[in-house]
Amino acid sequence: MAVLVPTHGNLAAPNDSLANEYYRNGEYTLARIEYERELRARPEDNRELTARLGLTLLRLGDFRSGLMAMENQEDFAHHYLSLFAALRAGMVHRALSEQSAILDLRTSYSAEQREQARLLGGALYLEEADYNGATRYFSLLQREASSTEVRQKAGGVLTALEDYEQRPTRSPLLAGALSAVLPGSGQVYAAHYVDGVAALFFNGMFLGSAIVTYDLEQRAGSGHVASSIFGLVGLIFYLANVNGAVQSAYRYNNYQERQFHQRIREEYFNLDYVEQTSGVEIFRESF
Repeated sequence: MAVLVPTHGNLAAPNDSLANEYYRNGEYTLARIEYERELRARPEDNRELTARLGLTLLRLGDFRSGLMAMENQEDFAHHYLSLFAALRAGMVHRALSEQSAILDLRTSYSAEQREQARLLGGALYLEEADYNGATRYFSLLQREASSTEVRQKAGGVLTALEDYEQRPTRSPLLAGALSAVLPGSGQVYAAHYVDGVAALFFNGMFLGSAIVTYDLEQRAGSGHVASSIFGLVGLIFYLANVNGAVQSAYRYNNYQERQFHQRIREEYFNLDYVEQTSGVEIFRESF
């Protein structure tokens, strides 16, 4: 027989509801509608319901609406979830404000809650691509945290940062130089193989056509109008090929950085972990 038990947190749901059921089943749009209806029907449970509505909006990827739903509530769950939402929405100042509200020593939040806020707030350095700052921040957190979980998370982020520093990169200058010597080779060096083949083909076609046409015009003793046109078009493709190689190297490096950010988010700053440590109770079924 199924019984309903709370899994974690401080904000207890007064009773299980249809909204909770929708949330459990991953039907977040329906859960949002039900939580909004419950807010109108049970304003006395505003504190609990706004936290769960905010969490639902975060699940939907609507971070700004989630922030709005959780405004004007002074407790750990609201500040913590708002910190996460602000980070994902790119609202740096709002994220710092939410973190500061938790770290304020005048509040009664526990040491572990403050450390969780420090851990999550460290993602600001990563979002701003300040990897040296991130290394200093998480090293300090790893030394100072009393929570084993927070120390492990901080250590994991530091390991990921070390791996990122050892990542393969492509030099834009070298890519451009390679394509200046052999069109398309810089793109191949930057792992843009189709672009490299296309650059080699079009450069070879137009520059080769210019050379052949010039030779035919010389033999015929005519002007060099056709060869000049082919040569001009070939020059444009050649310069575009060099620039394209440089941009390919930048895109390669940017892709590596995006992959790093994605890995960090999925492993250390994912919404499942934030929900688990937020103090918001969404009842689950156990057997």
